[in-house]
Amino acid sequence: MNIRIKHLLLLMVLAIAPLAACNATNSGNKAETAAEAAGDINLPLDLSFLEKIGVDVSSIIDICDEDSEYPYGFDLNEEQVLKLLPMVALMGEDELRRDYHLARARALPGGFTMLLYSVETGDDSTTELLAIYDKNGNLTDYMQLEDWDQLEIIESDDAYTKGKSHVTDTKLTFTSPNEFNLDETVREGDWERKGEEDAIPRELTHQKWLVETVKRYTLDKKGHMTLADEKVVKRDGDVDPDFKNDPIFKLYLLPASTPNRIDLLNNMISDMIKKQGLEDFDDERGWSTQFVLSEIFAANPDGLLNWIYKNRNTKSAIVDYFKKVFTSGWRDKEILDQQIEKMTDKAAQKYFKELTVDWVPEI
Repeated sequence: MNIRIKHLLLLMVLAIAPLAACNATNSGNKAETAAEAAGDINLPLDLSFLEKIGVDVSSIIDICDEDSEYPYGFDLNEEQVLKLLPMVALMGEDELRRDYHLARARALPGGFTMLLYSVETGDDSTTELLAIYDKNGNLTDYMQLEDWDQLEIIESDDAYTKGKSHVTDTKLTFTSPNEFNLDETVREGDWERKGEEDAIPRELTHQKWLVETVKRYTLDKKGHMTLADEKVVKRDGDVDPDFKNDPIFKLYLLPASTPNRIDLLNNMISDMIKKQGLEDFDDERGWSTQFVLSEIFAANPDGLLNWIYKNRNTKSAIVDYFKKVFTSGWRDKEILDQQIEKMTDKAAQKYFKELTVDWVPEI
């Protein structure tokens, strides 16, 4: 089993490339309009919606801040998490018990604001989450990210003095007010811990391979993100062909507003099952399929339920794997039952009550 080790000090040291002239200030609409008209990438930053819910914004810096001393950020309580990230309520108690940190923000055109969160996931590791809000602090879109400065130990001796690891470094850069890039570099190689050092070093004594991938995103006038392009810009060495080669999991990392995620997932599942068979697909992609469906449900429960109801007369593996989300005990079925009770279409509500009656954790 891989052991992921990470410094506490690095929890919020998000490797974001600095941009020039980061002079965002709290200003009025006139300054914002003038900045947009001029095509200024550094728009006025208004975090009053955070202050209203008790967030100390003095601990939050701009995403493009060049200061080398990155802050730990503000620790959000449960009430603040649910206010800022309401989808967490549909992910279960385990997600609510995680520690959410907020350290960075960015003003966007149209009065929107981008916030960058770090979420502790256990084993001294974190993942990042990028979210967009309107002028009133309403969530308009979000995107699950992976660990931006991950150190994953894949081999070691018993004393943890040497071994192999994957090291990930991610940068976020704005190329225009409505466009940004995520530049991820992953390296595999050997490491060696010298003397009495407590931490496993991120520096590699020998690099086996490297892959650098750049994703380009655009922002629309509704506060939605779109993955416009993705390409590998650098590849060195004998790269492991199975590394990050799960197309199903990639759907999990798409913006929540992506309109066709369910259709993409359904088509992908169907094609893979035809090529390799259901049993092999389940062994290789079953868990990531549940992962994606759980995320889609949390992002838009009505959208997923309506899709299932609309396609109820068509055989789809979507239903089978959505069922496993709850029968595996990973998510509490009570959350699903609550969403079914909220349905206004009584025929659809009756259908789901009958469909899910036996969706209980398997003993």
